[in-house]
Amino acid sequence: MVLVLVLVGFGGVTRAGSD
Repeated sequence: MVLVLVLVGFGGVTRAGSD
């Protein structure tokens, strides 16, 4: 599902920004 990919991508961005 596209939503899953978006969530995973968004989570990656948040994780990188938080780190």
